[in-house]
Amino acid sequence: MERTLLTRAIVGELQVALADCNEALRLKPDVAATLDSRGLTYLKMGQWDSAIDDYSSALRFDPKLASSLYGRGLAKLKKGDVTGGNADIAAAEGNRGKDRQRLRTLRRAVKGAACTMRVTVT
Repeated sequence: MERTLLTRAIVGELQVALADCNEALRLKPDVAATLDSRGLTYLKMGQWDSAIDDYSSALRFDPKLASSLYGRGLAKLKKGDVTGGNADIAAAEGNRGKDRQRLRTLRRAVKGAACTMRVTVT
């Protein structure tokens, strides 16, 4: 199920992805991967606060989930929180072994999207 939710968000079926994530979370509200997928959906929709909320919730269930750290960092950057955004992205880079494939997928998903920006992590 999580793969389907992530795929819909990646290919741009954002309203369908959001509805599916909401239903999945209604049934099982404590699944980090589903919260991560909904965070990506909100990120691609430009809803930065909702994305940050979902990524933060996912991190409460899985504190080292690199894709949630990375996505939350991007959303923070879009809101103008350069320090917080760069810190999350640096943490994601440090944790990338935990979910390397999901992080790569997230990077591809936001590439070329309205929310993409170049980030320099020091």
